[in-house]
Amino acid sequence: MISDVTETIPVFHDAAGDPLDAGYIYIGISELDPETNPKAAYWDEAATIVATQPIRTIAGRIQGQSGAVARLYVDGEYSVTVKDKNSALVYTTEAGETAAAARANLG
Repeated sequence: MISDVTETIPVFHDAAGDPLDAGYIYIGISELDPETNPKAAYWDEAATIVATQPIRTIAGRIQGQSGAVARLYVDGEYSVTVKDKNSALVYTTEAGETAAAARANLG
């Protein structure tokens, strides 16, 4: 079942706790490194528009194709890596998560 990565659009934070601007988000296969084992993420719930990774952030929010804040969708469990604008690691989770479980970690 395809699900929304976020019910509400989360705010991603940098290591200092500020909204992550110009950051990078990688979505990967559950329990694996998302950068080396990417998993398809989509801009639409119908899973017809693939999001190119890494996904960028703007003022802590997911930046969509048009440059505006957007939602991101993924099918089933996944892993996540978040990096700042200098590609420094903010956090990663390789444990299998569903979208509902990950929401608590993403915002």
